[in-house]
Amino acid sequence: MTTDIPILSARTYNEFLIDHDAAVQSVAANLKSNHVGKLVNILETHGLGNDLEVHLLHRHFELQEDEAIVHKEIVMETTRCRTSPGHP
Repeated sequence: MTTDIPILSARTYNEFLIDHDAAVQSVAANLKSNHVGKLVNILETHGLGNDLEVHLLHRHFELQEDEAIVHKEIVMETTRCRTSPGHP
């Protein structure tokens, strides 16, 4: 199988912090109150807040060398509603 999408090796993925450790280190480094908030503000300032999100890179489990993470994007139609002040 060939693909133009680079595949992250199991070794590299397994070197990511696990979800809990990433959250603990984020709190210790004040990432959410400092860095992440500033990155979100930059995205919002440039009109990208609805197109991009900030996520901390982490893992939930270990991969074997012959495994790869597969990500499939599911796009759903949504309807946005705007309410006026005083109207729920």
